[in-house]
Amino acid sequence: MEELVRNQKPPSAEVKVAKAQLEEQKLLRRLLEERRPRVELVLQDRAHGTGTAAPEGTGGRHGLGERWDELMREAEARYGHLERILPAAQAFQEAVDSFQEWLGGTERQLAQLWHANGCVGRVQDAHRQTQALCQEIRGRLGELDGALESGQRVLDMVTGEEAQLAQEKLESLRMRYLIAGQSCADTEQRLAQTLEASSHLGSAQEELAPWLSRLEQELGCGDGQEPPLGTGDREKVWDTGQRLMCRCPREESRWG
Repeated sequence: MEELVRNQKPPSAEVKVAKAQLEEQKLLRRLLEERRPRVELVLQDRAHGTGTAAPEGTGGRHGLGERWDELMREAEARYGHLERILPAAQAFQEAVDSFQEWLGGTERQLAQLWHANGCVGRVQDAHRQTQALCQEIRGRLGELDGALESGQRVLDMVTGEEAQLAQEKLESLRMRYLIAGQSCADTEQRLAQTLEASSHLGSAQEELAPWLSRLEQELGCGDGQEPPLGTGDREKVWDTGQRLMCRCPREESRWG
C-alpha cells in the first residue's frame, strides 16, 4: 500500500487526467478503510502483548501506528487536493476552449480581410469590418484576463512538469491574442492606405475627364486630320501624367 502511494504521479492540470486521478484516489481511500479494522486489531494486540499478524507489507508491528496514520494523512491530503484541482481545471479548460474558438474565427476573418481587393466599395466594406473587429478584439481583453486568472489558480495547485504545461498554455493564449490585435491593426492600416491610393487615382481621373471630353469633341468635328495639341493641352497631359507616375510606384511599393 505504501509503495502504491509512493508511485502515484503528481496531480495533473489536465481535466481528464485529474478526473482519473480523483477516481483512483477514491479507490485507494476505500482500500485503506477496508484495511483499517485489521490494522486496529494489530495495534490492540500489540498493546495487550498478543501475537496477531500484522498486515502484509506493513513491516511488522513496530511503528505501525505512525506509518498507518501517515499513510491515511497522505491519502486524505491528496484526495482533498484533487477535489480542489478538478473544478479549477474544468473552469480553466472551458475558458480556454471558448476563447480559442473565438480566436480561431478571428484569425480566419483577418486572413480574408488582409487579402481584400477589387472595387473601392468592397475595400471600404472590408475596412469597416476590420475597424469593428479591432474594437471587438480590444473588448475581449476582459475575457482573456478571466481565462488567465483561472489558469493561474490551476498553476498554483500543481508542480513540476504539470506546472510547466499549464504555464505554456497560458503563454500561448496570451501570445495569440496579442498577435491577433497586431494583425488587425496592420490590416486596418493596409486597407486605409489602399483607399487613400484609390482616392488619389480617382481625383486624377476626374481632373482628366473634362479635358478628354473636350478633346474628343474637337477630334470629332475635324476634317479627318488630327488637330495639333495646343501648349496648354500638352502641359495638361504632361502634368497629370507626371503626378500619376509619381503616385503609382509609391502606392505599389507599399504592397510590394
